[in-house]
Amino acid sequence: MKTNADSIYLLGSTHTECQDYAGVNFGDDGSVIAALSDGCSSSPKTDVGARILVETLLSHGASRMVKTLQAGANPHDRDIEFHLFAHRILSAWDAMRIPNSALDATLLGLIHADGKLIVIFWGDGVLHIQHKNGEVSTLVVDYDRNHNAPYYPAYDMLPDRRNAEYRTQFGDPRPTRDWRSKTLRRPIELENTHPIFELPIDTIESVSIFSDGAQSFLKDLEHVKTFEVIDRCTDFKSIEGELVKRRINKCRKLWSKENVQHTDDFSMATIFFPSEPQPEFEFENKEKSTEES
Repeated sequence: MKTNADSIYLLGSTHTECQDYAGVNFGDDGSVIAALSDGCSSSPKTDVGARILVETLLSHGASRMVKTLQAGANPHDRDIEFHLFAHRILSAWDAMRIPNSALDATLLGLIHADGKLIVIFWGDGVLHIQHKNGEVSTLVVDYDRNHNAPYYPAYDMLPDRRNAEYRTQFGDPRPTRDWRSKTLRRPIELENTHPIFELPIDTIESVSIFSDGAQSFLKDLEHVKTFEVIDRCTDFKSIEGELVKRRINKCRKLWSKENVQHTDDFSMATIFFPSEPQPEFEFENKEKSTEES
């Protein structure tokens, strides 16, 4: 059974335009990229910017990115990769003649290639890891200290003053990063402004990313705990085909019955790694042949 991946993005109940976007890409070499982006609701054209960010990542080349972004990679190669990626984003942005603020969007990505798994976590949201032993690891990133204003990657890509303006207003752009795991160590890269880190794929059954819309669920106007939302969304009954869309559509029916809604746009992307099939056990023929008798 091959590695599978899927994604979904949904309009929030208080929005008239969905500024989340998500997608997956399967490479001919067996690689997989899953990504999502959450555009700033107060900035114009961020639905377009979110698509630019995600589609650029999906088409950027998983194997090359893993080689340059994995643990122990040359920092110089990482810088080159970031600038190449930024150049492709800015080329699309410039061709569309849209405002700078259109790129005010987060970017979360999962890159699987050559037996490696890389996580890109640029902005706020949730990372959920289901381990083969049944345990769960999570990362919740929140800019609550900065009035829920994420430090977008575009601030380090575009030649304008918003980088300096953000730091003047909020100071340190690093958010609250709540890492919970009994299985994995906290990635040291979480101290970076735009974290990129590698996960040990041998322990993982599935890995999912969510926009911060996962934290906007209400039941009868009472906040629903984020981990309850995540647990339900990742309770996959089947891992074939469009596993995320199928699971979330089931959740939506349950939410409707329970009077649960997400006020913010919501997006999710998952990569599922099936367990290796066990070899068939061959029973030894214990009957002796007539020659042995």
